[in-house]
Amino acid sequence: MIAVRTKKLLKKIFVTVVTVIVLLFLFEITLRIFFKFKFEPRGRARLPASQTFKLSENKDLLYELLPGSQAEIRGVEIKINAAGFRDKEYGPPESEKTRIVCVGDSVTYGWMVALEDTYHKRLESLLNERGYKAEVLGMGVPGYNTIQEYCLIREKALNFDPDLLLLQIVVNDFERTVSIRTFREGKKLVLVPYHDFTIPFMVKRTGFTYFLMKSSHLFKFVNLRLSWIKTKQDPGFTPRDVFLLGEERSLRYLKKIKSLLDKNDVRFAAVIFPFQQREDIYAYSALHDKIHALFEKIQVPYIDLFETLNSDGGEGLWQSRRHPNKIGYKAASAAIFEFLLPLLEKLEKKEAVENH
Repeated sequence: MIAVRTKKLLKKIFVTVVTVIVLLFLFEITLRIFFKFKFEPRGRARLPASQTFKLSENKDLLYELLPGSQAEIRGVEIKINAAGFRDKEYGPPESEKTRIVCVGDSVTYGWMVALEDTYHKRLESLLNERGYKAEVLGMGVPGYNTIQEYCLIREKALNFDPDLLLLQIVVNDFERTVSIRTFREGKKLVLVPYHDFTIPFMVKRTGFTYFLMKSSHLFKFVNLRLSWIKTKQDPGFTPRDVFLLGEERSLRYLKKIKSLLDKNDVRFAAVIFPFQQREDIYAYSALHDKIHALFEKIQVPYIDLFETLNSDGGEGLWQSRRHPNKIGYKAASAAIFEFLLPLLEKLEKKEAVENH
């Protein structure tokens, strides 16, 4: 009798487990079909395309700055040079000067600061004050991610024959992709770039939960819904850890950038700009660690500006969560300057040997 009951109980447990697995599988397939983890474009991200931006013929870039254009945006003068970047005009490199090209996104572009206040123009001034004959070119386009930056380096930056390429990174470079929507406001074309979701870990990050985040739409969706509910209950909620959909792909593109620059005999270095830390939580710590580990593995010198821009809460250094103000840029340029000095000394020694 006990054996019969046990057999029936095991059968019920088996049927229940199989039913749950089938239902989870069906939910997974349904979400993969109908939920794409994309933000809708938001007006605050819009770019005044008819003034300084254009759609790109290169599908990897999506959009570019419009060469020779200019505008005044919220009191800040924007001038785009003939090459399609917010910087002064540059010709072929002069043999006695060290040429550094900075590639990045809106941080390199200089979001809502004057050109002379950007980190690359301040860096150029610091180097020349120290006696280096250096020119520092800024090739930043708002919204670009690591994949677009690889394409920009390959198609444009290498044409300027840099001695050193400095890649500027922020954590949202590791979202999966950038999409774009176009529409018209009167006679003006407007571009709205937008990124994929960043998904908070609502359970503790472990090897298993990270695997589920990578592999399961359902697990991602559940974490996302829980975070929305939590945010409604507590508008100041900040997750302790996040998952970025494009993390692994973007890390691969950093390796591709290294290979591309090695092939062209261009020295490669990187600067990591953080987001502003809020309270005692910084959700991107794990990503910073991964970037550090990768650069150490492929032997790319780098500087992480987390401490520079977030010491004492970064008081007075930020204009928004992801953009420093001109004081923040000044602090960043001083740190980058000190970081680059040993690399420039090596470049000078190499050039001296080659010229000899």
